Amino acid sequence: MKNESLYNELKKHNCCIIISADDENFSVQQIEKCLNFSEQIILYSFKNKIPEQISSEIIIYNSNSKNTFKHVLKFAENKGFKFAFLPIYKSEPVCSIIPEFIHQITFNEHQIVLGSNALNKNTGFVEKLSRLRFQILTGITNINPKACLHIYPLNAINKLNYFTRGKYLNTELLVMNAWRGVSIKSVSLKEIYIGKECTSKPAEKLKSFFFFTILYFILFILSFFYGIPSRLIHLIRKRSLKTIIKNNILQTKDSNIKISKAVGFGFFMGIVPIWGWQTIVGISLSHYFKLNKAIVVLASNISFTPVLPLLLFASYYTGAMLIGNELSWSQYTGDLDIKTVTKDLFQYLIGSFVFAVITGMLTFGITYLFLRIFRKNKTLSQAFVL
Repeated sequence: MKNESLYNELKKHNCCIIISADDENFSVQQIEKCLNFSEQIILYSFKNKIPEQISSEIIIYNSNSKNTFKHVLKFAENKGFKFAFLPIYKSEPVCSIIPEFIHQITFNEHQIVLGSNALNKNTGFVEKLSRLRFQILTGITNINPKACLHIYPLNAINKLNYFTRGKYLNTELLVMNAWRGVSIKSVSLKEIYIGKECTSKPAEKLKSFFFFTILYFILFILSFFYGIPSRLIHLIRKRSLKTIIKNNILQTKDSNIKISKAVGFGFFMGIVPIWGWQTIVGISLSHYFKLNKAIVVLASNISFTPVLPLLLFASYYTGAMLIGNELSWSQYTGDLDIKTVTKDLFQYLIGSFVFAVITGMLTFGITYLFLRIFRKNKTLSQAFVL
């Protein structure tokens, strides 16, 4: 029987339902039930398993095994859809909770919505482990990457290239988009029964667990070079500079010594000669040393364009003093450029490292003194507002 309210809701938001004919639990009856919710259905197969008795209203994506699910999502966007709704059929009751799921959410072009069982004492070990892994990688709690219902904003998620396929793609998609700042919301649904006919064999479970472990390990390594920096850069872009300073510096619960360490370390990373990697390495090390990442990122941006020539000269001049070379200010004030610096690379490298250490120590001391004065009787946030 046609569900008019759900039908109109999906049509209003230009949301399609994507179903895989390659799923071992797929049946024509599932398609017929989905037709009660929407006529905007995409049925895809990479193994030429599309049944012949399919309604002509359904959009077919029938391709070879070289394609992956990301191509289906791109195909849906090219068809003009804004959202993709994916009911993953583990059992028949999943279809019955689709209306409950749709009526609980708000369609947002910058938000992924997942529908899964509420976390309770009976939740399996694998699901708890998936939630924990996802939280470690993204910092987002109570999200189950293996949820049974998904709604994706196509314009947002299709901006990335993914390296996994099949059931592993969904986990990578969620983690990578969480790093980019795409909001992920979880909707708790009534208990979903998974019938015995859908239970995987022990060998398949072990194989799946092994490959998911490898995937999470790769994503964990990527988090240091892409994930953590992306999350922090997105945070900085999303908020104003005043808000960042107020929330992450002035009103932080960190001690004076810890804030001073973050400032000093940030200035050190901004000068040390690892061009292009300063922010990434700085964030990764600040995570390891448990420093305030926002402070480190702000302080490391000392090497912006107007100041860069002065830093180059100071580093080069420091190197000259260390190795005993004669260097006059007038010789390099007017025509300092990359060619000049690279004439004596060793002198520049050792000078920049020592200059970075000195600058880091000085900014650490100045910051600590400043905090000791202004944090004595009133908070810095009060002083900042005044």
